[in-house]
Amino acid sequence: MESQDESKKRYCSKPFSHFEVVGDGEAHLCCPSWLKTSIGDLNHDSMENIWNSETAQKIRASIIDGSYRYCDHEICPYLKSGRLETLEELSGPVREAIEFKQTQIAARPKYILLGYDFSCNLSCPSCRSKKIMLPKGSPEHQKVEELTAKIDTAFIKPASDEIIVLNITGSGDPFASNVYRTYLENLDGVNLPHLKIDLQTNGLLFSPKMWERMSKIHGNIRNVFVSIDAAREVTYPVVRREGNWSVLMENMKFLAELRKQKKLNLLQARFVVQKANYREMEEFARTFLKLGCDVIEFAQLVDWNSWRPEVFHHQCVWEKNHPERKEFLKALSKSFLSHERIFLGNLTELRKEAIAYQLATLPFIPKMLFILSHKMQNLINLLISKKIAVSKALRKRL
Repeated sequence: MESQDESKKRYCSKPFSHFEVVGDGEAHLCCPSWLKTSIGDLNHDSMENIWNSETAQKIRASIIDGSYRYCDHEICPYLKSGRLETLEELSGPVREAIEFKQTQIAARPKYILLGYDFSCNLSCPSCRSKKIMLPKGSPEHQKVEELTAKIDTAFIKPASDEIIVLNITGSGDPFASNVYRTYLENLDGVNLPHLKIDLQTNGLLFSPKMWERMSKIHGNIRNVFVSIDAAREVTYPVVRREGNWSVLMENMKFLAELRKQKKLNLLQARFVVQKANYREMEEFARTFLKLGCDVIEFAQLVDWNSWRPEVFHHQCVWEKNHPERKEFLKALSKSFLSHERIFLGNLTELRKEAIAYQLATLPFIPKMLFILSHKMQNLINLLISKKIAVSKALRKRL
């Protein structure tokens, strides 16, 4: 029997199931933006050894003991939003490892992310100073091919009784990358029944034609995450430099139709908050939920060293001394952002502050209207939750 204290503990499953390869071949157990410690380098060791390296085991131990000492508590969206799981909510090998304090994992990772090809059709200022495309035949291109083949051989191709999820990509765009695109086109899903694929993309190259080029893995593609960062055509090329709003919206309608036809399990729209776009948060959520997205995700801007420090901080409207902070808090306090299908991640604590600020500063009548709008949204969320619960119950009966 677990103690009462143990039952209240919450755990992150990622270091027990995730394997992310970034940069020049560094391996991580989570997104390196909020878990910066590498567990090894694929250039110097095998993936199997890295998966259970000394550092990997230390990171897992920090989850089990609850210290999370390797994690960035300020920007991790799961720590900031409280979206961790109790032991009861966990299952399978992850639960077993945490329950019995096992830091060495016998099974191979269940979730593999490829994030080492920075090729992209855009040059978003928050990410890079110029467009990056690896020329075919270049040493960099060859290195990416070698890393992809190594991961494919070790973790993707071997048969598995459990689902293995491959995520492409956290570093650029899967369709702008010659290596990733060719890899996806050549995979034969019939021979990989254990494989599910998640795609992270800016959406501009994910056209009907591209979908057909991946015809052999239609049954394997699971989730699509589209990074957009704007609700208006005028803002889009500012935050997504060289982006075309009309092309994006046509492709988003196509993806929404795939989701409607149940050819995708989930369609998510992403929005990185910064000075140029924070006033569009509510509009963004409304627009893309109406279009057919399942989830809207917001996140704070992360420093990728693409801006000088003073320019980066000028974008961070949530910082204490920023001249637009009050306007940002007002935008973040909107009742619609409590919608059941909006994930605020590392903005969660700021959202609480934003609401408290509005309650403390609004005159009486606007304050009452503000409270009423939030109560109405909470009621809508309750109705959505009940509808989902009834739908699940009906599916189980059938």
